[in-house]
Amino acid sequence: MSRLTTAGLVGLATALSVSMLAAQVGSQSTGAITGTVIDGSTGTAVPGAIVQLTPVSGNTIGKQLRQIADDAGRFAFLNLTGDGSYAITTTKLGYLDGGYGRETGPADDLGAVRVRPGEWVANLGTPIWKPGAISDVVKDEAGDPVVGVFVRAIVRVRIQGRDDLAAGPMTVTDDRGAYRIAGLVPGRYLIHVPSVQASM
Repeated sequence: MSRLTTAGLVGLATALSVSMLAAQVGSQSTGAITGTVIDGSTGTAVPGAIVQLTPVSGNTIGKQLRQIADDAGRFAFLNLTGDGSYAITTTKLGYLDGGYGRETGPADDLGAVRVRPGEWVANLGTPIWKPGAISDVVKDEAGDPVVGVFVRAIVRVRIQGRDDLAAGPMTVTDDRGAYRIAGLVPGRYLIHVPSVQASM
């Protein structure tokens, strides 16, 4: 029986039943991992992302595998020998780093994928996120825009089981009093405008 290539495995996954393809992988006494890179916010497939498989434990420790997801965001790692666990990370220009096991953003820990000899772990969803942005206009008590004041994003973080606050990026309002803070990771934010009052 011929050995499946990566392209062949991904293509056959849409035409053959899961049981037939699993039997094909199992007959080779080597493991396989297949899945799809998805947008963590919308759930849609992300094509062209770089997917890296890094052994965490097992016979292939120290070996790194990398490939590019196809037009449907799919990837396939074949001929995984030994009984071990793997971490899957995803990267793409214009996106924040993602990976299997991360649910809310890049700050989450990666999950481990266990693969035994002859086992095919299929249909993994590995999320990746676009950075977010917050924009608005700063106005005074009269409703007029405030020009040239600092605006800071403060992010809520979970530390040892309780919510805390951490300082984030800062910007300055333009001549319309507008601001935009970009490049934000998924999370909950407070917007802080320091007092602009002056005394004499």
